[in-house]
Amino acid sequence: MYLPLGYLYAIKAACPVTPLICELREEIYDQPYEQIDFRAYRATVAPCDNYVRPARLLHAANQVLHLYERRPIRRFRESALSRVLDHLDYEDRTTNLINIGPVNAVLNTIVHYCRDPHSAAFREHFAALDVYLAESADGLLMNGQNTTALWDTALAVQAIVATPFMNECAAALARAHEFIRHAQIVDDLPEADRYFRHPSRGGWPFGNRAQGWPVSDCTAEGFRSAVALASIVDDPLPEDRLCDSIRWLLSLQNRDGGWASYEKRRGGTWLEWLNPSHVFADIMVDYSYTECTSACVQALSVARDHLNGRFGAKLNGPIRRGAQLIRRNQRKDGSWEGSWGVCFTCGAWYGVRGLRAASFAPDSPEVCRAADFLLRHQNPDGGWGESYRSCIERRYVRAEPSRAVNTAWALMALVDAGRADCRAAARAARYLHDTQLGCGDWPYEPMTGVFNKTVLIHYENYRRYFPVRALAEYWRAVTARGSTGASVHQWPVSTVAAAGAWPHRSRAPGSHMKARQIRLSASPLCRFPVRGPAFPPAGWRQDWR
Repeated sequence: MYLPLGYLYAIKAACPVTPLICELREEIYDQPYEQIDFRAYRATVAPCDNYVRPARLLHAANQVLHLYERRPIRRFRESALSRVLDHLDYEDRTTNLINIGPVNAVLNTIVHYCRDPHSAAFREHFAALDVYLAESADGLLMNGQNTTALWDTALAVQAIVATPFMNECAAALARAHEFIRHAQIVDDLPEADRYFRHPSRGGWPFGNRAQGWPVSDCTAEGFRSAVALASIVDDPLPEDRLCDSIRWLLSLQNRDGGWASYEKRRGGTWLEWLNPSHVFADIMVDYSYTECTSACVQALSVARDHLNGRFGAKLNGPIRRGAQLIRRNQRKDGSWEGSWGVCFTCGAWYGVRGLRAASFAPDSPEVCRAADFLLRHQNPDGGWGESYRSCIERRYVRAEPSRAVNTAWALMALVDAGRADCRAAARAARYLHDTQLGCGDWPYEPMTGVFNKTVLIHYENYRRYFPVRALAEYWRAVTARGSTGASVHQWPVSTVAAAGAWPHRSRAPGSHMKARQIRLSASPLCRFPVRGPAFPPAGWRQDWR
């Protein structure tokens, strides 16, 4: 977004003053617009938005730039503008005018308008913005991504595969596999080095191939879903393409052993002294995240078993280094701070699962501390609930009543930690069981996605596939331990999609992003009678009260 912003500032872009603009100025400001000294308020920010206060280095840099701006060197300015336009055009070409997100998509469109409002380029860019728009009860909104189709599809696939009903859902899973196949990026970008882009071949994007930006955890989940479905589809993803995805993940690992999201870390933390956003923290470089690192470690662990002949022992080192990053990110109280979900329940699930994928035992100190942290924060109703304040205050802030997504994350972490037979896990499973709606869904609840600590994201389908997956993994763990019972039971499976993908869109009014499900072709509530241990398992009655 700074490229188009820099261009617009440099050319002093402005639109003609119309009667409507005059009316808006009169409504917004408490004094006549012409009398306001905007320079005096250049660094004024509302306290509620001033999450990260500007550093002295940023103030000094701004002062120097303001002085230069009074009389910029023309030759340098023209060269810089030409270079910026070159990068903007490259981003447009390589993303099919979608861009990495809606903010720079809109700004790029304005740049083209300022260059020539009657040009074909402006008309094409303006029309392309439609992929971000969504109508809702609140009106026409703009999404935070063009789609989350790959992310949702991969996680939904893993939830269904975790249940005993994979064969019954074979047709839907086959269509999901086809979508995953077509979403993988199969070619590198031209002139990637010139435009500071990491290679793309083998990665998976957040939404679809057309957007073109591969993401570390999306690639990890796409790979694992493709491997999980290989046994039930007629045309599994070729091994060469699976290997391409693993090579891409290996190329993206940072020096600290972890994985960031879109690219390798390219700078030091000192760059945060130049953070101009006020409202976002830790945004100047793409840091290694617990969630992304865990997802990549899990994928490499699967590849070590599934593609052993292709990589041999080459994956052991990256897995070990990734696990060490996860260990370093763990706090003394056993928790992990989530960066992409609210917040410590999300961090616990990813942290524990990443360590377990790296062969850490359930009784290892790190895993035990994580489980104990979760047990200390269980709500009286048996579930877990976290406020978004956890992300801002960077400490666990309890929310009651509990929430299905937080409870699912915590329950899966406990199962991975070998605590499936504890009373807390049984109460959590009971909470999810009892709060499921008659249609198979779970109630709408506050947003559980986040980025940069201050922007919430509502993932429409989190409340569907994460509870299903948690119940499935819990059921599998307790039955494996020899719980008795052999009655026919009704398995609580939520919204099994008949479409090949489970996309929704996220929208962003103000500083919060919500999501809108745009297509979920679903069968009616799927409750499959299965012979096996009762749910709840017999002998656990006292634990469910």
